[in-house]
Amino acid sequence: MAQNEKILYNIVSSLREGDFLKVAEALMNDLEEPAIRLHHEINSAAEILKSEGVTHVTMSGSGSTVFGLVSSRDESERIAARLTERGLWAKAVYTIVR
Repeated sequence: MAQNEKILYNIVSSLREGDFLKVAEALMNDLEEPAIRLHHEINSAAEILKSEGVTHVTMSGSGSTVFGLVSSRDESERIAARLTERGLWAKAVYTIVR
């Protein structure tokens, strides 16, 4: 199994098991470090999420979105509301596992 396939398999398996920490540990983005060097606001957004108690923060693709994982839907909604109150755009979402 190729490395990327193994990572995807681990993420899907962890989602099915409901193991939040294993999902968070499996996420990675090779572009994150160089993107942060070029666009410091990516790191600023990540730090804001961490300051709100978000457990794992990363970015999508080349940095168009910074997101974080939390352990429950209620927690994500509370954090999104606090970020919105601070004048930031935030959306609480959740994963559906079949």
